[in-house]
Amino acid sequence: MATNPQTFMLESDDRSKEEINEDEERKIAEKKRNLLDCALGKSGKDKGPMDTSHVEDEGAPDIEIRLNVSYILGTEPGESFRQILFDAVASRDVNRLNGIQEHLEKYGKKLSDSLYRLFGKTPLVKALLNLKNGENDTVKYLLDIAENMGDLKPFVNAAYTGSYYSGQTALHVAIERRSRYFVELLVQKGADVHAKACGKFFQLHDGPCLLFW
Repeated sequence: MATNPQTFMLESDDRSKEEINEDEERKIAEKKRNLLDCALGKSGKDKGPMDTSHVEDEGAPDIEIRLNVSYILGTEPGESFRQILFDAVASRDVNRLNGIQEHLEKYGKKLSDSLYRLFGKTPLVKALLNLKNGENDTVKYLLDIAENMGDLKPFVNAAYTGSYYSGQTALHVAIERRSRYFVELLVQKGADVHAKACGKFFQLHDGPCLLFW
């Protein structure tokens, strides 16, 4: 008997109304851009920077069902938690992550959840893209939260879902940043050393390119 190839995901949803609208607009913009690229024969030629607000496919599953936790609890989610999370790791200020675990536990969320991706990247990847002098204390803080919540391996190995950097994990970024400390830390935490980055950026083409094996 043939199996259904569609993927299914059930998650609670703690996004603000504005954030939900922005996500829908991004998906529509990506579809239009892909159609235009296809029509012009440009598909796969242009690349967005690795850490950017470049609009691209977030790699959503075929079927999504999300429960609006604000409606269930009778509360308003307020400021976008996802944006707070990404701004905090980009700032490298670990104090700005205070209360993150409590929020996740309150809403039944985990750091590996698909809603906590911004333009295809995870908060862990975002943190590693924002090292200063090879350091960012928020990386270990995020790993500790994931470990405390039994979410470590999925979080560490969550791959970039955007079309240009598809398959890229935190370990790939740590290697690209030449950070021996974070490479060793991620491997200790269960990073898959055989993960393949297979997005358009990593495919052979004319000009400079970056490959992970």
